[in-house]
Amino acid sequence: TWGWGHGGQVFHESLTMMAYAYMDPVSAMNSQRVYSERQYESGYINYRTGSFLDEIIEHNNQLTSSAPWYAWQNWEVYRITKDKEFLEEMYQSSKKFYNYYISNRDSDNDGMCEWGAHAVLECVRDGLVAVWDEVGWPSNFEAVDLNTMLVKEAKSLAAMARELGKEEEAETWEEKAKLRSIKINETMWDKETGFYYHVDKKDHDFTYKKKNDLKREEIIGFLPMWAGIASKDQAAKLVAKLTDPNKFWRKYGVPSLSADDSYYNPKGYWNGPVWVEWDFFIVDGLIQYGYDDLARELVDRVAANMIAQLKKDHNLWEFYSPDDQWAGYHKTYIWAGIINRMMMDVMRLGEK
Repeated sequence: TWGWGHGGQVFHESLTMMAYAYMDPVSAMNSQRVYSERQYESGYINYRTGSFLDEIIEHNNQLTSSAPWYAWQNWEVYRITKDKEFLEEMYQSSKKFYNYYISNRDSDNDGMCEWGAHAVLECVRDGLVAVWDEVGWPSNFEAVDLNTMLVKEAKSLAAMARELGKEEEAETWEEKAKLRSIKINETMWDKETGFYYHVDKKDHDFTYKKKNDLKREEIIGFLPMWAGIASKDQAAKLVAKLTDPNKFWRKYGVPSLSADDSYYNPKGYWNGPVWVEWDFFIVDGLIQYGYDDLARELVDRVAANMIAQLKKDHNLWEFYSPDDQWAGYHKTYIWAGIINRMMMDVMRLGEK
């Protein structure tokens, strides 16, 4: 697989540990520990790490990191391993990483963060993104995906703290998550279209160059369900959009961009294909809000294409077409393995 053996592992690809920990819990914990061992005193964790590699990608006098879902990963790995020593280590490391983002990714000090350094790489969606390509560089916007991730991080840190008997710290983290959730709903939710979008950093509206040019229906607009930010009413509106076959409810999963967007290409990059790990977020959000049947159906759709490809070439791929049995561009790709966790999660629904 891609990972430590392929010139180092990109930080965000460690999502796969949330499935791998069921197979080899010690190895999964040690994989996470690599990041804490390489972590800077400031809390920064580098973009890609390997045996002989610490890729930092300096840009605009900043160091490039990756998506802040580190605390969530560590909490989920702990829920599998029940290793309190690991939890204590990762709680301290995750706190530092969260605080790094808060201190270094809010250039206007308004309580909302934007992607920084080489922002296109840092945001994970690093090529053929509708907003980045047709509107502007990520650092110009208060990012709905980043701020949603920071809510999930704060909630995960609260869970970690409570498990460690640090009740006051847990309450502090919960308050941070609550306040950021309020900001997201106040500034990034669009009542007119029933969806979440980035906003212009300067005035917090959906217009950057042309009126409402930030209103592009990308998969990140569903992330507030994954982080528990959306109200039940907002979730219902999101699900209505999600299950529209002309937009996101495609034959083989949820595409990274709505199919009715002019930039949509099911065999592109971040402008159409199904990225399995991002569909994992959708599944997780559906389960949280009680849409169990839709979660099962989505896993079945994604798995159908993956199974077809496995029969054809015995490989997991970087991404898959939502419309046809096709996969690209890189094979033996580590984080497509998260399909195993998705299948386990929906199988457990019958145990409720």
